[in-house]
Amino acid sequence: MTTTRDRHPRTRRPAWLPWLLSIVLSLAAIMPVRATDPSSALPLIRTLLISDPQRLADAGLDVVTLARIYRHHGFVPLWASSAPQRAAANRLLERIARAGEEGLDPAAFHLAALQQCWNGQDPRDRAWRDLLLTDAFLRLASQLKRGRFDPQEMDPDWFIEAEPFAPEPALERALAVGIDPVLDGLAPHHPGYRRLRDALARYRAIAAAGGWPTLAEGPALRLGSTGPAVERLRQRLQATGDIRYQSPTPGEFDEVLAAAVRHFQQRMGLPADGVVGRRTRHALNVPVTDRIHQIELNMERWRWLPSDLGERYILVNLAGFYLEAVADERPVLRMRVIVGRRYRSTPAFTRAMTYLVLNPYWNVPRRIAVHELLPRARRDPGFLQRKGIRILDGWQQGPRELAPGRVDLAHLDPADFPYRLRQDPGPTNALGSIKFMLPNPFDIYLHDTPSRHLFQRPVRTFSHGCIRIEKPLALAGFVLSDGHETPLPRLESLLERGANRTLRLPRPVPVYLLYLTAWVDEQGNLNFRPDVYGRNRRLATLFGRHAS
Repeated sequence: MTTTRDRHPRTRRPAWLPWLLSIVLSLAAIMPVRATDPSSALPLIRTLLISDPQRLADAGLDVVTLARIYRHHGFVPLWASSAPQRAAANRLLERIARAGEEGLDPAAFHLAALQQCWNGQDPRDRAWRDLLLTDAFLRLASQLKRGRFDPQEMDPDWFIEAEPFAPEPALERALAVGIDPVLDGLAPHHPGYRRLRDALARYRAIAAAGGWPTLAEGPALRLGSTGPAVERLRQRLQATGDIRYQSPTPGEFDEVLAAAVRHFQQRMGLPADGVVGRRTRHALNVPVTDRIHQIELNMERWRWLPSDLGERYILVNLAGFYLEAVADERPVLRMRVIVGRRYRSTPAFTRAMTYLVLNPYWNVPRRIAVHELLPRARRDPGFLQRKGIRILDGWQQGPRELAPGRVDLAHLDPADFPYRLRQDPGPTNALGSIKFMLPNPFDIYLHDTPSRHLFQRPVRTFSHGCIRIEKPLALAGFVLSDGHETPLPRLESLLERGANRTLRLPRPVPVYLLYLTAWVDEQGNLNFRPDVYGRNRRLATLFGRHAS
């Protein structure tokens, strides 16, 4: 797996860098600077930067950036020259110590080193503290804005480019107006992120109180069960707020406990039958520390997103198997979706939806034609005709249709398949009645499906990569309305005619295909889902932790 570095670069420096920095900084040191008070920390800051840049690099400081910043400020201390600066330094140390509230690691911001030299009166300690604080602010600002890791380096399935961000201007603003306004403005303001941050605090409180009890292996627990295992189940659900009722008979599995089990199952994406079987027991027994790490991983993904998703947009959660249409930061439409199979997983990316197609044709991708439809057609000569699939003589404009009898399917070489298969619009069309186009290099789009029964499955990884949606007509109404009256009667009329037709959207709608295995819904329920594509495991390796 590709190794990844923190957002604020500090590793993999060339061996010749300290030598070069010594020369550059030595030249800078003999140039006039703004302050020359020998009693200040000025000479020591300059000396520390010049004399041993490798030591600073070994301590995790970005020597190049620090040299540029302090040179600009005349090598004067940034955090100790005045009472407001000292107050800002104290506030920054507090924010570093509380970085865990944002799902970040305080150790990444020199917390231990700062605490060690914080009260030191030696001028060298003060100069070292100043450098540590500046580097820590740059790191914290960068990680709040763009995350701990570069997604393009660590996740081959993430194709959403991070916004450009330079932490140095943020430092200048913080020195001018204060630490809190600047750092608070850098963390994501998306409701999804803020709700996860609140959930993280709740789960850390649970961990601090000792976590929750686990259930031993045993027979399924259901309505009417009794005994210590039922009492332990009740305690477990009380820990996460799935049940708040204090039963006078805690060892009895009553209707209230059954409802709490169903609520927990819904949050986990499990069949909500109110029975604690093997899968539900496993979900109940996931340690609180693992759930905390899972929340942190998904907060990181929110930091990878643009700060502004748009006034109206569509969010597809690949791990949660749902779609939300959002207007003014509130979901106005929600539906279940089907995503790519594990071996044809749908990537995370964003593109603008620009048009939709009513009663679409399906031009069958070659790999599906060769590996799936051709074998079925060989076993069943009438298969293609029953499904409304025509054989065309190629992919050029104006292809010629070939009669099924003229194509010897039995002796076709799959490695040299010269034809195009195209399915007519109709009730058996694999794309259903509407497809929604967001031009992208992955050839992925959203579409209806005739296989409606698959939406009842809890894990819905059945497609070849495209997104099958549960409510195509409602989604069409959302993207075509542009916030005005929904044109559903006209859409229904066009669909009933059966003609293939393209409709341009009045305004492009951003679509975000994300991979979130933890989120808090509008009702305040913290949801967790299995890592169906294994993407949590890759990210958790970088966090140095186990992910659920």
